[in-house]
Amino acid sequence: MHNHEDWSGTRIAAALARLADAGYTQSRLARMAGVNQSTANRWARAERRPGYDAIRRLAVGVWQAYPDLARELVEASGYAWVEPSEVDRSPPPPALTEETKQAMREELGDEMAARLIAHAEHLASGRTPPAGGEGGRRQGGGLAGRRTAG
Repeated sequence: MHNHEDWSGTRIAAALARLADAGYTQSRLARMAGVNQSTANRWARAERRPGYDAIRRLAVGVWQAYPDLARELVEASGYAWVEPSEVDRSPPPPALTEETKQAMREELGDEMAARLIAHAEHLASGRTPPAGGEGGRRQGGGLAGRRTAG
């Protein structure tokens, strides 16, 4: 499809610099793209080609305010530009309210509720939940094995 020869680190870095001039911090851009800050820093230094999913998330995030820069980010990364659809531009799901979190703790217990809340917050942020560790599967931690008083 596209190869590494199709991208321009210089153009990506320039587009990111223009977003920084517009007030977007590197940390914010990384969160929007769903990557860590060191990855976004490598993009800004023209050292690493962004993956399609990450640059697409970032482009969709800035598209309303800066459509030309959104397109430039995708094309400079070596991918074909496709204008965001209504689905792409829909707002993220609402955050869990404190009342909902408390109800989850009461119903499921603190440990299970904490794991589900962490997972929901990862999903709302647009990032993929980590494999293993916090929010990951633990032995005996599935919902199917949990018994509730009733």
